[in-house]
Amino acid sequence: MPQGANGLCVAIDRAETIAETQRLSTGNLCFKYENRYHAKDGSWKVIAWTCYPDPETGLMYAVARDMTDEREREDRVDGITLIPNRRVFEETATDETRRAQRLRHPLGLALLDVDHLRAFNQAEGHLDGDRALRRIAGTLSAQMRRAGDFVARYNGGTFAVLFPNPKDPAAPRTHCDTLRSAIEELGITFKDARGVARQLTISGGFALRVPERGEPPAALVTPAQAALGRAKSQGRNRIETA
Repeated sequence: MPQGANGLCVAIDRAETIAETQRLSTGNLCFKYENRYHAKDGSWKVIAWTCYPDPETGLMYAVARDMTDEREREDRVDGITLIPNRRVFEETATDETRRAQRLRHPLGLALLDVDHLRAFNQAEGHLDGDRALRRIAGTLSAQMRRAGDFVARYNGGTFAVLFPNPKDPAAPRTHCDTLRSAIEELGITFKDARGVARQLTISGGFALRVPERGEPPAALVTPAQAALGRAKSQGRNRIETA
């Protein structure tokens, strides 16, 4: 089994590594596979191997590439929208909640959900749906004005936007309307399965408060989700405040 210079292959990857080695011993080529190694300094490394056997000598040759940094970046970026994923949102929300609790600053959160996304996917296909999500994500990201404001894909067609410590408590709510208008101006239209003309817009729920000490970030998510539900039930393409 290939063994890194800095440590040993992690146990849960050994079975797959042995299976690949056995395939190589029969003369089959393996262009690439990955396994993880526990380095001497306590860190973990992801190594990608390109291997091939030499029939004449019976030797096995392998070239290793350290993929650790690349995999860590992939773990933090949503693969469809290319903006931070929910994992990064939850980490950022936790940090900002603790900061707001410590400094007694307000923290705003908007949950923005794409209207008619399911109907769009049914009518145009999921590939076009993914392209539309990327356009929407790019537009939202481009509209982040302050250095601390942060947008991520929350799940499905829902995006989360954090507004830490706004100087004007009314500004984040106004900004949510700006985001809604920016998505509407994209003009992503289609006809649903019944031939009805529709447009991809966003509905949003916004909440702003000074988090109490000991409160988790979910304390802000819950009212934002309730406000989002009201926006959906009251006609879509609107922002409701908790």
